[in-house]
Amino acid sequence: MKNTTNETFKHGIAKPMLPAVIDKQVKKLSRMQVDLMSSGMEADDFNEISEMIGNLKEFMVNCRSYNGR
Repeated sequence: MKNTTNETFKHGIAKPMLPAVIDKQVKKLSRMQVDLMSSGMEADDFNEISEMIGNLKEFMVNCRSYNGR
């Protein structure tokens, strides 16, 4: 029985999947920010949470750029 994990990474098939996964998560975080706008929370709380989500999205995109060789 072959080790399919090593084969997948050897042939480079799994590498393009990382950006797709990150893009999907960034889209989910963006939707979360939009949903927060209509939640009726205090402006200061919204700004703080939205900033955290924005920082997370930025971190994820930058990691993709760094690791996407």
